[in-house]
Amino acid sequence: MSTTITSKGQVTIPKKIRDKFGLKSADRVTFKIEKNKVVLDFEKGTILDACRKQTKVSVNFRKQREQMKKAIAERIVKEMK
Repeated sequence: MSTTITSKGQVTIPKKIRDKFGLKSADRVTFKIEKNKVVLDFEKGTILDACRKQTKVSVNFRKQREQMKKAIAERIVKEMK
C-alpha cells in the first residue's frame, strides 16, 4: 500500500492498516529509523488521552503515566515481601 505526502509533510494511514490494527484518532504514532527504513509504530490511546481532547486542559500525561507505573511497581514489590 502507498500514500502521498502532502505539502505539509503529512500522510494518511491507509484504512486497511487502521482497521487491521484498530487505530483510532486518539492513538499516537512513532517513526523509527531502522536499517535505512522508516518504521511506523503505534501506541493506543487511553482514557487520559480522550479526556485531554474533551477538556483541552494542558496536563503532562506522559509524566502522570510514569508516576502511575512507578507507584504500581512499588505496590507490587511491597505486596511480594
